[in-house]
Amino acid sequence: MDIVFLIDGSGSIDENDFNQMKGFVQAVMDQFEDTDTLFALMQYSNLLKIHFTFTQFRTSPSPQSLVDPILQLKGLTFTATGIRKVV
Repeated sequence: MDIVFLIDGSGSIDENDFNQMKGFVQAVMDQFEDTDTLFALMQYSNLLKIHFTFTQFRTSPSPQSLVDPILQLKGLTFTATGIRKVV
């Protein structure tokens, strides 16, 4: 199974809520530890940033190390653009 996370990093998201999203991503990835499930993550605001791909996830020694350094982009909320890009 392949799972892609798309998270809202716009300025309308409180920093605590953004960190809670990161925690959710980590918790879901932990549930699939030791399976063949791959993850990717992209963040959107008025900018788009791919934080990690399926390949990067597969080769990472620690999935948490992929999520921890993610910083909130801030900016405007371009939800539809984010969805179109991730699809």
